[in-house]
Amino acid sequence: MSLTTKIIEDREVWQDFLKKSEFDYFLQSWQWGEFQSLGLGKKIFRLGFYDQDLLVGVCLAITEKTRFGEFIYIPRGPIFDWKDLNLVGRIISSLASFFNNQNYFQLRIEPLILADNLKVLGKFANTGFVSAVKAIQVELAWVLELQNFTEEELLRNMRKNTRYYIKKGQKSGLKVDFSTSDTSLNEFLSLLEKTSARKKFLVASKDYLRKEFEFLKNGILQVATAKFEGKTVAAALIAFYGKEASYLYAATAEDLLKLEPSYYLQWECIRYAKSLGLSQYNFWGVVSEQNYHKNHPGYGYSNFKRGFGGGLRTYLKPQDLVYKKIPYQLFRLQEWYRQKRDKVI
Repeated sequence: MSLTTKIIEDREVWQDFLKKSEFDYFLQSWQWGEFQSLGLGKKIFRLGFYDQDLLVGVCLAITEKTRFGEFIYIPRGPIFDWKDLNLVGRIISSLASFFNNQNYFQLRIEPLILADNLKVLGKFANTGFVSAVKAIQVELAWVLELQNFTEEELLRNMRKNTRYYIKKGQKSGLKVDFSTSDTSLNEFLSLLEKTSARKKFLVASKDYLRKEFEFLKNGILQVATAKFEGKTVAAALIAFYGKEASYLYAATAEDLLKLEPSYYLQWECIRYAKSLGLSQYNFWGVVSEQNYHKNHPGYGYSNFKRGFGGGLRTYLKPQDLVYKKIPYQLFRLQEWYRQKRDKVI
Protein backbone atom coordinates (compact mmCIF):
# COMPACT_ATOMS: atom_id res chain seq x y z
CA MET A 1 0.00 0.00 0.00
CA SER A 2 1.37 3.43 -0.96
CA LEU A 3 1.96 6.15 1.60
CA THR A 4 0.19 9.50 1.72
CA THR A 5 2.50 12.50 1.49
CA LYS A 6 1.40 15.70 3.24
CA ILE A 7 2.92 19.10 4.02
CA ILE A 8 3.61 19.46 7.76
CA GLU A 9 3.06 22.96 9.15
CA ASP A 10 2.94 22.12 12.86
CA ARG A 11 6.37 22.51 14.48
CA GLU A 12 5.46 20.30 17.43
CA VAL A 13 4.42 17.42 15.17
CA TRP A 14 7.76 17.71 13.35
CA GLN A 15 9.91 17.93 16.45
CA ASP A 16 8.07 15.19 18.33
CA PHE A 17 8.69 12.77 15.47
CA LEU A 18 12.39 13.67 15.22
CA LYS A 19 12.96 13.20 18.94
CA LYS A 20 11.76 9.62 18.70
CA SER A 21 13.99 8.71 15.74
CA GLU A 22 17.50 7.30 16.03
CA PHE A 23 18.23 8.81 12.59
CA ASP A 24 17.52 12.41 13.66
CA TYR A 25 20.04 14.98 12.43
CA PHE A 26 20.27 18.77 12.71
CA LEU A 27 20.14 19.28 8.93
CA GLN A 28 16.57 17.95 9.07
CA SER A 29 15.57 20.04 12.09
CA TRP A 30 12.82 22.64 12.06
CA GLN A 31 15.47 25.32 12.72
CA TRP A 32 17.51 24.30 9.66
CA GLY A 33 14.39 24.67 7.55
CA GLU A 34 13.84 28.17 8.96
CA PHE A 35 17.45 29.08 8.18
CA GLN A 36 17.12 27.84 4.61
CA SER A 37 13.77 29.53 3.94
CA LEU A 38 13.78 32.74 6.02
CA GLY A 39 17.54 33.21 6.22
CA LEU A 40 18.62 32.22 2.70
CA GLY A 41 15.34 32.69 0.81
CA LYS A 42 15.09 29.13 -0.51
CA LYS A 43 11.83 27.31 -1.09
CA ILE A 44 11.48 24.35 1.25
CA PHE A 45 9.08 21.46 1.71
CA ARG A 46 8.42 19.89 5.11
CA LEU A 47 6.87 16.58 4.17
CA GLY A 48 5.23 13.90 6.29
CA PHE A 49 4.67 10.33 5.15
CA TYR A 50 1.54 8.68 6.51
CA ASP A 51 0.56 5.02 6.56
CA GLN A 52 -3.17 5.61 6.91
CA ASP A 53 -3.25 7.97 9.93
CA LEU A 54 0.18 7.03 11.31
CA LEU A 55 3.13 9.36 10.66
CA VAL A 56 6.02 7.06 9.68
CA GLY A 57 8.56 9.54 8.28
CA VAL A 58 9.39 13.21 7.73
CA CYS A 59 11.58 14.99 5.23
CA LEU A 60 12.98 18.50 4.84
CA ALA A 61 13.51 19.09 1.12
CA ILE A 62 15.26 22.22 -0.16
CA THR A 63 15.06 23.81 -3.61
CA GLU A 64 18.54 24.54 -4.99
CA LYS A 65 19.20 26.79 -7.99
CA THR A 66 21.92 26.16 -10.58
CA ARG A 67 22.73 27.52 -14.02
CA PHE A 68 21.05 24.43 -15.42
CA GLY A 69 17.80 24.81 -13.53
CA GLU A 70 16.46 23.89 -10.11
CA PHE A 71 16.67 20.63 -8.21
CA ILE A 72 15.43 19.23 -4.90
CA TYR A 73 18.01 18.40 -2.25
CA ILE A 74 17.39 16.40 0.93
CA PRO A 75 20.36 16.70 3.34
CA ARG A 76 20.80 13.79 5.78
CA GLY A 77 17.19 12.73 5.36
CA PRO A 78 14.46 11.65 5.12
CA ILE A 79 14.02 10.74 8.79
CA PHE A 80 12.39 7.37 9.43
CA ASP A 81 13.37 3.83 10.34
CA TRP A 82 15.98 3.03 7.68
CA LYS A 83 16.27 -0.51 9.03
CA ASP A 84 12.76 -1.20 7.68
CA LEU A 85 13.67 -1.95 4.05
CA ASN A 86 10.03 -2.11 2.98
CA LEU A 87 9.51 1.40 4.35
CA VAL A 88 12.71 2.57 2.63
CA GLY A 89 11.29 1.61 -0.74
CA ARG A 90 7.88 3.14 -0.02
CA ILE A 91 9.25 6.51 1.13
CA ILE A 92 11.75 6.76 -1.73
CA SER A 93 8.95 6.04 -4.20
CA SER A 94 6.69 8.62 -2.51
CA LEU A 95 9.39 11.28 -2.84
CA ALA A 96 10.06 10.38 -6.46
CA SER A 97 6.36 10.78 -7.27
CA PHE A 98 5.85 13.95 -5.22
CA PHE A 99 8.54 15.95 -7.03
CA ASN A 100 7.89 14.55 -10.51
CA ASN A 101 6.41 16.97 -13.06
CA GLN A 102 7.34 20.02 -10.94
CA ASN A 103 9.99 21.35 -13.35
CA TYR A 104 12.98 20.10 -11.31
CA PHE A 105 15.78 18.38 -13.20
CA GLN A 106 16.64 16.00 -10.36
CA LEU A 107 15.81 14.81 -6.87
CA ARG A 108 18.94 14.39 -4.73
CA ILE A 109 18.81 12.47 -1.46
CA GLU A 110 21.89 12.39 0.80
CA PRO A 111 20.86 10.24 3.78
CA LEU A 112 22.66 9.55 7.04
CA ILE A 113 23.45 6.02 5.91
CA LEU A 114 26.84 4.32 5.69
CA ALA A 115 28.22 3.47 2.26
CA ASP A 116 28.43 -0.26 2.98
CA ASN A 117 24.65 -0.54 3.43
CA LEU A 118 24.10 -2.34 0.13
CA LYS A 119 20.49 -3.20 0.88
CA VAL A 120 19.50 0.46 1.12
CA LEU A 121 21.60 1.26 -1.95
CA GLY A 122 19.71 -1.47 -3.77
CA LYS A 123 16.39 0.14 -2.86
CA PHE A 124 17.58 3.40 -4.41
CA ALA A 125 18.78 1.60 -7.54
CA ASN A 126 15.47 -0.25 -7.90
CA THR A 127 13.65 3.10 -7.90
CA GLY A 128 15.89 4.50 -10.63
CA PHE A 129 18.40 6.47 -8.56
CA VAL A 130 22.11 6.72 -9.43
CA SER A 131 25.02 7.69 -7.18
CA ALA A 132 26.22 11.27 -7.53
CA VAL A 133 29.79 12.11 -8.53
CA LYS A 134 30.54 13.97 -5.30
CA ALA A 135 29.07 14.46 -1.86
CA ILE A 136 27.65 17.75 -0.60
CA GLN A 137 27.89 16.81 3.07
CA VAL A 138 30.93 15.18 4.65
CA GLU A 139 31.58 11.83 3.01
CA LEU A 140 34.47 10.67 5.20
CA ALA A 141 34.01 11.54 8.87
CA TRP A 142 35.99 10.77 12.01
CA VAL A 143 33.61 9.81 14.82
CA LEU A 144 34.33 9.25 18.50
CA GLU A 145 31.90 7.07 20.45
CA LEU A 146 31.10 8.52 23.89
CA GLN A 147 28.50 6.13 25.22
CA ASN A 148 29.73 3.54 27.72
CA PHE A 149 33.13 5.22 28.02
CA THR A 150 34.35 7.14 31.07
CA GLU A 151 36.47 10.25 30.64
CA GLU A 152 39.47 8.27 31.81
CA GLU A 153 38.84 5.59 29.18
CA LEU A 154 38.43 8.21 26.45
CA LEU A 155 41.75 9.77 27.41
CA ARG A 156 43.44 6.38 27.53
CA ASN A 157 42.28 5.65 23.97
CA MET A 158 43.82 8.86 22.62
CA ARG A 159 47.21 9.25 21.02
CA LYS A 160 49.98 10.00 23.52
CA ASN A 161 50.74 13.51 22.24
CA THR A 162 47.02 14.38 22.22
CA ARG A 163 46.82 13.53 25.93
CA TYR A 164 50.00 15.55 26.50
CA TYR A 165 48.58 18.73 24.97
CA ILE A 166 45.28 18.30 26.80
CA LYS A 167 47.13 18.08 30.11
CA LYS A 168 49.34 21.01 29.09
CA GLY A 169 46.24 23.09 28.45
CA GLN A 170 44.90 22.21 31.88
CA LYS A 171 48.17 23.05 33.64
CA SER A 172 48.55 26.30 31.66
CA GLY A 173 45.21 27.54 32.94
CA LEU A 174 43.24 27.51 29.71
CA LYS A 175 39.54 28.21 30.30
CA VAL A 176 36.79 27.06 27.93
CA ASP A 177 33.33 28.62 27.81
CA PHE A 178 30.22 27.74 25.78
CA SER A 179 27.98 30.54 24.60
CA THR A 180 25.20 31.55 22.23
CA SER A 181 25.86 35.28 22.60
CA ASP A 182 26.47 37.58 19.63
CA THR A 183 29.66 38.75 21.33
CA SER A 184 31.06 35.21 21.30
CA LEU A 185 30.03 34.73 17.68
CA ASN A 186 31.69 37.99 16.59
CA GLU A 187 34.87 37.02 18.40
CA PHE A 188 34.82 33.62 16.70
CA LEU A 189 34.19 35.08 13.23
CA SER A 190 37.05 37.55 13.63
CA LEU A 191 39.41 34.76 14.67
CA LEU A 192 38.14 32.51 11.84
CA GLU A 193 38.87 35.22 9.28
CA LYS A 194 42.44 35.57 10.55
CA THR A 195 42.93 31.80 10.66
CA SER A 196 41.71 31.28 7.09
CA ALA A 197 44.02 34.03 5.83
CA ARG A 198 46.98 32.60 7.74
CA LYS A 199 46.40 28.97 6.75
CA LYS A 200 45.00 29.75 3.29
CA PHE A 201 41.68 27.87 3.38
CA LEU A 202 38.21 28.96 2.30
CA VAL A 203 35.32 29.35 4.73
CA ALA A 204 31.67 30.33 4.45
CA SER A 205 30.98 34.07 4.43
CA LYS A 206 30.40 35.97 7.66
CA ASP A 207 26.88 36.79 6.51
CA TYR A 208 26.08 33.10 6.00
CA LEU A 209 27.52 32.11 9.38
CA ARG A 210 25.71 34.94 11.17
CA LYS A 211 22.38 33.85 9.70
CA GLU A 212 23.08 30.20 10.44
CA PHE A 213 23.86 31.07 14.06
CA GLU A 214 20.81 33.29 14.39
CA PHE A 215 18.45 30.48 13.44
CA LEU A 216 20.28 27.59 15.14
CA LYS A 217 21.57 29.08 18.40
CA ASN A 218 18.30 28.16 20.08
CA GLY A 219 18.95 24.52 20.86
CA ILE A 220 21.65 23.52 18.35
CA LEU A 221 24.70 25.76 17.80
CA GLN A 222 27.12 27.01 20.44
CA VAL A 223 30.45 28.80 20.28
CA ALA A 224 33.18 27.14 22.33
CA THR A 225 35.96 29.56 23.27
CA ALA A 226 39.34 28.81 24.85
CA LYS A 227 41.04 31.68 26.66
CA PHE A 228 44.49 32.12 28.12
CA GLU A 229 44.91 34.94 30.64
CA GLY A 230 41.70 36.48 29.34
CA LYS A 231 42.68 36.38 25.66
CA THR A 232 40.93 34.14 23.14
CA VAL A 233 43.41 31.65 21.69
CA ALA A 234 41.05 29.15 20.02
CA ALA A 235 37.34 28.82 19.24
CA ALA A 236 34.97 26.41 17.54
CA LEU A 237 31.38 26.32 16.33
CA ILE A 238 29.71 23.11 17.49
CA ALA A 239 26.26 21.64 16.84
CA PHE A 240 24.86 19.76 19.84
CA TYR A 241 21.79 17.96 18.56
CA GLY A 242 20.04 14.61 18.79
CA LYS A 243 22.58 11.98 19.78
CA GLU A 244 25.60 13.73 18.29
CA ALA A 245 27.89 16.72 18.64
CA SER A 246 29.25 17.95 15.30
CA TYR A 247 32.51 19.91 15.04
CA LEU A 248 31.67 22.39 12.25
CA TYR A 249 34.27 25.17 12.20
CA ALA A 250 37.40 26.02 14.19
CA ALA A 251 39.80 28.92 14.49
CA THR A 252 43.04 29.60 16.37
CA ALA A 253 45.21 32.59 17.18
CA GLU A 254 48.91 32.53 16.39
CA ASP A 255 50.32 30.15 19.00
CA LEU A 256 53.40 32.07 20.07
CA LEU A 257 53.51 30.29 23.44
CA LYS A 258 53.17 26.81 21.90
CA LEU A 259 50.10 26.03 24.01
CA GLU A 260 48.38 24.06 21.22
CA PRO A 261 45.00 25.19 22.67
CA SER A 262 42.90 23.35 20.07
CA TYR A 263 43.55 20.04 21.84
CA TYR A 264 42.22 21.23 25.18
CA LEU A 265 39.32 23.02 23.47
CA GLN A 266 38.27 19.81 21.72
CA TRP A 267 38.56 17.83 24.92
CA GLU A 268 36.27 20.26 26.72
CA CYS A 269 33.79 20.04 23.81
CA ILE A 270 33.88 16.25 24.10
CA ARG A 271 33.32 16.44 27.86
CA TYR A 272 30.45 18.87 27.37
CA ALA A 273 28.82 16.62 24.76
CA LYS A 274 29.12 13.70 27.16
CA SER A 275 27.54 15.75 29.97
CA LEU A 276 24.55 16.40 27.69
CA GLY A 277 24.08 12.66 27.26
CA LEU A 278 25.14 12.61 23.60
CA SER A 279 26.46 9.29 22.35
CA GLN A 280 29.04 10.42 19.80
CA TYR A 281 31.29 13.30 18.78
CA ASN A 282 31.64 13.82 15.05
CA PHE A 283 34.85 15.58 14.01
CA TRP A 284 33.51 15.73 10.43
CA GLY A 285 35.85 15.56 7.46
CA VAL A 286 39.13 13.67 7.20
CA VAL A 287 41.09 12.32 4.25
CA SER A 288 40.82 8.69 3.19
CA GLU A 289 43.19 5.98 4.42
CA GLN A 290 44.86 6.10 1.00
CA ASN A 291 45.60 9.81 1.32
CA TYR A 292 46.55 9.76 4.99
CA HIS A 293 50.21 10.66 4.59
CA LYS A 294 52.33 13.74 5.32
CA ASN A 295 52.53 14.83 1.67
CA HIS A 296 48.75 15.23 1.39
CA PRO A 297 47.30 18.73 2.02
CA GLY A 298 44.60 17.29 4.28
CA TYR A 299 46.99 15.34 6.49
CA GLY A 300 47.33 17.98 9.22
CA TYR A 301 43.68 18.36 10.22
CA SER A 302 43.07 14.63 9.69
CA ASN A 303 45.96 13.70 11.96
CA PHE A 304 44.72 16.12 14.62
CA LYS A 305 41.23 14.59 14.65
CA ARG A 306 42.46 11.00 14.58
CA GLY A 307 44.54 11.63 17.68
CA PHE A 308 41.43 11.73 19.88
CA GLY A 309 40.53 8.11 19.17
CA GLY A 310 37.45 6.99 17.28
CA GLY A 311 37.03 5.63 13.80
CA LEU A 312 36.38 6.40 10.16
CA ARG A 313 32.84 6.45 8.80
CA THR A 314 32.12 6.56 5.09
CA TYR A 315 28.66 7.81 4.24
CA LEU A 316 26.60 6.91 1.21
CA LYS A 317 27.08 9.28 -1.71
CA PRO A 318 24.05 11.39 -2.67
CA GLN A 319 21.47 9.44 -4.66
CA ASP A 320 20.08 11.21 -7.74
CA LEU A 321 16.80 10.60 -9.52
CA VAL A 322 16.90 12.24 -12.94
CA TYR A 323 13.80 14.05 -14.17
CA LYS A 324 15.43 15.95 -17.06
CA LYS A 325 18.36 14.23 -18.72
CA ILE A 326 20.22 17.08 -20.46
CA PRO A 327 20.42 19.57 -17.55
CA TYR A 328 21.32 16.72 -15.22
CA GLN A 329 24.17 15.55 -17.47
CA LEU A 330 25.53 19.11 -17.64
CA PHE A 331 25.26 19.46 -13.86
CA ARG A 332 26.97 16.09 -13.35
CA LEU A 333 29.80 17.09 -15.69
CA GLN A 334 30.29 20.27 -13.68
CA GLU A 335 30.45 18.28 -10.44
CA TRP A 336 32.90 15.84 -11.98
CA TYR A 337 35.17 18.73 -12.93
CA ARG A 338 34.95 20.28 -9.45
CA GLN A 339 35.62 16.92 -7.83
CA LYS A 340 38.82 16.55 -9.86
CA ARG A 341 39.84 20.15 -9.19
CA ASP A 342 39.13 20.24 -5.46
CA LYS A 343 39.54 16.65 -4.33
CA VAL A 344 41.35 16.38 -1.01
CA ILE A 345 39.81 13.23 0.46
